Amino acid sequence: MTKEELDIILRQGEGYNIEFKKSYSKDIPEEICGFANTTGGILLIGIANDNSVYGTVVDNSKRSQLQQSIDAINPRVPVRYSEINFHGKTIIIIDCPSGAQKPYIYHGAIFIRIGANTQKLTSAEEMRDFFQQQLRIYFDESPCHTFKFPNDFDFEQFESFLRKANITATLPEKAILENLKLLTDDKFLKNGAALFFAKDPTKHYENISIRCLLFKGTDKRFIHDDKEFKGNLIRQYNDAVEWLYSKLELRYDIESQGTKPRKEYLEIPDIAMKEVIINALSHRDYYEKGAVIQIEIYDNRIEISNPGGLVSCIKPVEFFGLPEPVFQTEGIFTVCLYRPVRFEKWLEQWQKIITVNQKNILIAINFDNKITIGNLCKKTGIGTTAVNNNIRKLKILNILSRKGTRKKGFWNINMIAHSLEGDKEV
Repeated sequence: MTKEELDIILRQGEGYNIEFKKSYSKDIPEEICGFANTTGGILLIGIANDNSVYGTVVDNSKRSQLQQSIDAINPRVPVRYSEINFHGKTIIIIDCPSGAQKPYIYHGAIFIRIGANTQKLTSAEEMRDFFQQQLRIYFDESPCHTFKFPNDFDFEQFESFLRKANITATLPEKAILENLKLLTDDKFLKNGAALFFAKDPTKHYENISIRCLLFKGTDKRFIHDDKEFKGNLIRQYNDAVEWLYSKLELRYDIESQGTKPRKEYLEIPDIAMKEVIINALSHRDYYEKGAVIQIEIYDNRIEISNPGGLVSCIKPVEFFGLPEPVFQTEGIFTVCLYRPVRFEKWLEQWQKIITVNQKNILIAINFDNKITIGNLCKKTGIGTTAVNNNIRKLKILNILSRKGTRKKGFWNINMIAHSLEGDKEV
């Protein structure tokens, strides 16, 4: 490995095929075992997790200790060991190929690489599932045999990626791809790289796109807009986000900004929405023909359906003030993000279903969700028995519920609930 190649890896940082260690540690054989059991990778000793170069002291004793720990992996892993002087500091490079005799075991345990981390398999079920599903899980690491370099390669897209990743193009494109672990051992572009840098990904993969639909109402009866976005994954992501921005409402924060430019807030947290789309693209089942992601906007929610797996965790704080997302795991994986609902607009759809007294109770509770029965009587002008009877009927309609105790609890209006045509007054 040259200094230029190491510099590219440092700018890229740790990932699925790259692991940094500030110094020698006892878990190094576990990392190597993880690489051998999956698709291989490079371990660099003398570099911290934040990409800072510290270097390491290398002597015969240290080399012997490292070799003995690697030899404890069974069967033997044919790693390539080298050292490089990088700006006056010694870096140990251990290049580990994907093993041909899986599973590789260290001290009686199997380790695998998941994302940028090495994980120990602790049960027979985990081991069986991993090796049965290995080809499907690592689609992005498999070669794209139909991709011909340089004819199918989008050089403009690749240059844009290098700029954003702050990688200096001091080497030829193919050398950079190799150092980023985007080429297989026989020099084919990996599927993951082809999805990002192919001029026309549909030439290599069938029906990979994002379909965006806007519905009027809360069901699929009336379509107001229907767009399908194709191209590389970055283009699909950007087009889908731009479409969502054009359909969702923005609010502006002017007062708290003072002389600064106003802040824009999307009705659904921007970071959460983007996270779901990124995960849908990342975990889409590309082995399945017609693996089309669907983004559907309804009056009360957004549904993002993905023919693949689960998404990463999104912090609950990102949904402050909104109903919690709903995850459907049966069949096609779907995330449902509920849109904020204006109380007055929501109440309109119940005009023919609920009574005037029930409407007034909801208005009073919306103003103060800790209001007492006595104060509800004063606000609505009806007696205690009538208030309690109307609350019971609102609960039957799933519009109203009580959280907590009688004295310390509060009322909850379920604004996700919507009236259905044909419902009768309760």
